[in-house]
Amino acid sequence: GHPCCICVHVLGTVYGRAAAMAGSATLGATAGRWAAPPAPPGGGGAASGAGPRKPLNLEKVVALFRNPHTAELYDRQVAVLNRMCRKYGDGFFVGDLGHVRAILEAAAERVAAGRGEFLDPLCAIVEIARLPFVSAKANEELRGLDLVAPFVKTLSQLLHFPDPDVNLVAAETLRVFATSMGRDADQSGLGGPVADSRVQDPNDNRPSPWDTNQSALQLSGAVEDVIMRTCAEIDELWSYDKDGDNTLSADEAAAYRDQERALGTGRVILEAEDTDEAAPGGEHDAAGDADGGDTKAEGGMPGGDSGPAVGARDDAAVAGAGGDGRSAVFHEDADAPRPAYLLQVLLRLVRELSKNAENSATLARGGVPTYLARLLTNMQDFRDDMLFVLVETLWNMLDNSLALLSSGDVALSLNALLDKHRHANVLYQLGNKQTVQAMCGLFERILLRGFRKRDKMLRNELVVLATLLAKRPANRVFFVETGFLGLALEYATAAEMDLPVDANPRNFATSDPEDLELKQLLWSLIAGLCDGYDGADALEVVRDSLLIQTMLLYIDPAAAAHPYLSLTWAEAQKRELELLAFRLLHQLAPACAEAFATHDGVRVCVQHVRKHSDFLTVAVGADASTLAGPESGDAEGAVDAEGMPLEDGEDDVDRLYLALRLLQRVLPLPDEGLQDTFGSCGGVEDIVVLIGNTDLTPTAGTTMGGAGGTAALGGGTLLVGDDAPVGTANAAPSGISVALVLEAVFGVLAAACSGGHEDNQTRFRKAGGITSLLRWLRYEPEDSVSRPLLVPCVVAGVWEAVVGNKRSEARFVADDGVDALLDLVETAPRLMKAQVVGCVADLMRNEKVLPYVHSWRSDTTGRTAGRVILRLWAEEEERLGVVHSGTGTIANLERPLDGAAASPRGPASPVADPVEVAEAAPRATERLRRALKAAKMWKMVEKEAPGAALERALVTADSRPRLYAALSAIGFDALEDDVAGTDDDLTPQQRACAELARRYGALAKGQAWDDLRTGLARDDVALIEADAQHIELRLADGRDAAEDVLEKQKSVIEAVDERHRVEDDAFLTTVLHQRLADESAAKLAAQGGGARPGGISTKAHTLSFAATKA
Repeated sequence: GHPCCICVHVLGTVYGRAAAMAGSATLGATAGRWAAPPAPPGGGGAASGAGPRKPLNLEKVVALFRNPHTAELYDRQVAVLNRMCRKYGDGFFVGDLGHVRAILEAAAERVAAGRGEFLDPLCAIVEIARLPFVSAKANEELRGLDLVAPFVKTLSQLLHFPDPDVNLVAAETLRVFATSMGRDADQSGLGGPVADSRVQDPNDNRPSPWDTNQSALQLSGAVEDVIMRTCAEIDELWSYDKDGDNTLSADEAAAYRDQERALGTGRVILEAEDTDEAAPGGEHDAAGDADGGDTKAEGGMPGGDSGPAVGARDDAAVAGAGGDGRSAVFHEDADAPRPAYLLQVLLRLVRELSKNAENSATLARGGVPTYLARLLTNMQDFRDDMLFVLVETLWNMLDNSLALLSSGDVALSLNALLDKHRHANVLYQLGNKQTVQAMCGLFERILLRGFRKRDKMLRNELVVLATLLAKRPANRVFFVETGFLGLALEYATAAEMDLPVDANPRNFATSDPEDLELKQLLWSLIAGLCDGYDGADALEVVRDSLLIQTMLLYIDPAAAAHPYLSLTWAEAQKRELELLAFRLLHQLAPACAEAFATHDGVRVCVQHVRKHSDFLTVAVGADASTLAGPESGDAEGAVDAEGMPLEDGEDDVDRLYLALRLLQRVLPLPDEGLQDTFGSCGGVEDIVVLIGNTDLTPTAGTTMGGAGGTAALGGGTLLVGDDAPVGTANAAPSGISVALVLEAVFGVLAAACSGGHEDNQTRFRKAGGITSLLRWLRYEPEDSVSRPLLVPCVVAGVWEAVVGNKRSEARFVADDGVDALLDLVETAPRLMKAQVVGCVADLMRNEKVLPYVHSWRSDTTGRTAGRVILRLWAEEEERLGVVHSGTGTIANLERPLDGAAASPRGPASPVADPVEVAEAAPRATERLRRALKAAKMWKMVEKEAPGAALERALVTADSRPRLYAALSAIGFDALEDDVAGTDDDLTPQQRACAELARRYGALAKGQAWDDLRTGLARDDVALIEADAQHIELRLADGRDAAEDVLEKQKSVIEAVDERHRVEDDAFLTTVLHQRLADESAAKLAAQGGGARPGGISTKAHTLSFAATKA
């Protein structure tokens, strides 16, 4: 103690008063979400039995450490710290964090100065910081970040403290803080094993505690301290690499473990004796061993603790330490490497930080992914707990990095661009051959020796990591070079193809959910590696594998008796694999067309469609291409290639739809004879039955599934309604509507007959397909909601299956198909009309169709086909923004088709630039001005605004070539006679369009030559004289054609004007004659020449009648 008795007396008085104080901050209903409920009188926290909480006057405690007169009263200070720990056993007040921070710093200074008696109180205070902070006000947790952030920074600085115990306790405290103040998944009180501290009451608009704590870690700079300490620990671990081969051998690892045990003081209990039974950590590891054995916590401790028991005090060990209670480690060797226990806690802390997007980006900028990949390279024991933490951390960081790349802000500078795609991009940092090789080796080791549930979970998470890493195209080549792709292909097909592999089948080929997930993940990984231009190398490997054959095996009804498929998978599991196989074959089959054709992929899809549509079943014993008609409704099901009967299952609209979509995708592929196979196995007849037997009720736009919306595919009708039967397979709600299925049906028809496949067109006609198709060739106003895309699919089917085949066209004409098509030209929406007109134009190449077109009249307006198409021409030019002169004549002889002021968005009134408007606004709109400038810079960086390509494709698509083809087929002479009529159905501008349409071909050629000349001039291409003269001659031809059209348009306008003038003169003459007649009648009446009862004489009446007739 201090030699001054006065000081001792004063201190005693001060602390006596502090002990007698009633708590200055009361706990009640205003306590924040961070705080646990206040301890009841007589219990609670470390001060159990001490009555209500009476917080100390921390300001005087700080003075005890800082006052020069009391700075050396170490025993008194230790006693006050111990008392402080007891008083604040339920957590610190937010308002006191500034004083607690000062006390922590003072205690740490004394421990660093060699005063070991402060170590225990220091660690105890840091441990108390794991508890929720107590809020004296409801909003203190939000407004108190200026106190929380510095306090968190002080905790993070303790990671660099020379004592290992302090490092461990500080790291674990930061980890608990990052998980939202101790509210772990099993302690958050939200209910259920998957509760998350990031989830809160949806009516609470405040940030969640998890978000608040993660923000505090980010703002305080604690993340940077964690990065520095973690990287230093990993570097320290590599100091045992004596041979410099960048890997830790068995001897080097053993030496490191020996050093760990030598550094253990007993103060921290972390090590699990039986690591084989230690359960993995992380939010993805909720299940125990497959055999139901006992599991242990993340750090190997029994019970369910979410983390290692850091800071557990062992009295015997403390007594056996230095005489003054200081850390034996600190005394023996202050520079000795920290134990690996600290690395484990740091990795768990990094895992919690990686769940936040901003903190994950900070970790990436600090190079943490590279260090973690270095650890992964040397992790030989896949049952090591650190490996689970490592994999989950990388998973979180990859997810956040992908989200940042896909939806992050645009990079407005080179530094921002490099930060986004390099420094903060985990896919770039991990995109190297060494990382992929390490993942491949670890994956193979788990396959060979991992049979427990936790082993399989880790194995699957590795595949997820690989899938995420493969999303960067530049990384895909490493999977081919390291053999990861080959290993994935081997185990993705081994069980089905009975391939000899090194691993035991029970490690990967059982019906466990983990093995089902592995199958799905491997298939998805392989498909992702084959995606895009960068997947060419992977595609070569896949083509030589058995993957396509394996996927076809799952969707083949004839393979239902396959030993592995029938004995391993449950029906629900098999259905999942079938649906996934369809989706992946939709991507892979076009690139692997040869393998798809070799293994009868088309036949398999056709049989699959039959399997899941009752009215497409095949009679038992019949050939696979024979359909069961209405009279064979009792057929048992489909048959395989040998004619063996197949048991028909429940209707499944998802399977049916995906099978149709796959056929639509693969049938147009050239050089493989897939269309021939489809026709020979009866696929065309199946399509006819689907078209003819399907019906759309008023609720057809609803999805197939759920109450009142289940699709019944049996009995020859596709129904949606309350009376539709629900089977076991389709009882679950589906996102597929009847209209979508019909769209797929007509898409398959178009694909089967594409390229003028005459055999399939003939099959379609002979099966009665044309008659069945015509009933769908109509458009009603309500179709825009229930089946918006069905009409284009039907028209595509007509275009491919009917047009071009003379006999099919004759049948189509005989069944009034031409009238149906022309009705669609007038009634269909604008975006569909171009397709319908193109189909009509090709159909009119058959001369026998022309009389039907000429005789057609609209049911609503009575217009002819030529007039309807001519009006469409005018509407198309208006949509494209083509502006001619006021009378409708050509206004631009150089580019007559573009008009005087072409605009892809159509004519519009001029609008001021929003940036200029914003710059003229007052200073209050500064933020808006910056936002507009950023949007303008976005366009400069990306060359165009987001979505501009799609908008340009929809808006600027020119339909005039198809309209020109249709008008040419009708005949411009006949059109001229039609337009020259005296009725006013067409405006003068629309009549002028007829002359422009007549010479459209010549005008388009002239503009094409003008585009060529402009492009050559832009590229500074010097033309020889002959080429230049040839271009000028062609341009002159185009200009002459434009001038000729202009003259004829003027003639048409003048003729119309002349006709209107004559009609106006005749009308005026009639009016004048009527007036003269009335005047003459009035004069006669005034002369008294025999008035009639009406006031007009008989003579006057006769004169008036004569004048009117004249």
